[in-house]
Amino acid sequence: MRCVGAVALLFCALLAGQVGAAEEGPDVAREREVAAARRQVEAAELRLRRYVRVEHPLKLRTLESQIKLTQIEVDRLRELLAEYEQIAKNTVPAPLIVSRHAAELALTAAELRLADLDEERLLLARYHADQRRLYELDLESAQAALATLLPNDE
Repeated sequence: MRCVGAVALLFCALLAGQVGAAEEGPDVAREREVAAARRQVEAAELRLRRYVRVEHPLKLRTLESQIKLTQIEVDRLRELLAEYEQIAKNTVPAPLIVSRHAAELALTAAELRLADLDEERLLLARYHADQRRLYELDLESAQAALATLLPNDE
């Protein structure tokens, strides 16, 4: 029985909200629409600004750092393999064969990672303008929606 009372109370509250909204008049409802449209414009501006000033530069810096570190890793592994080659020429290579194979595997993995990072950087640069334009279009759409609600003198 208690559940039915709560449901009825909720229904009455919802109905009262609808009646209140109908009684508040067109000016109040229009002001709410304008306020909501202004918030949409502000949110679109903030998303665009966040992308241009934070997300894209941060992603680019992160990629550049990863590329630099991976390139250093590739260089060091090549140097290590060159040292293993020198040692192998002068001694019996058996004790170092496992280390050499591990270094070759690590070099291959680092080279693949470096290629992936270079490709990601290329894609980031290639589609930066498109991503920015999407945010700009969202902003323009929000501004157009707001403009339809405002009188011509605002």
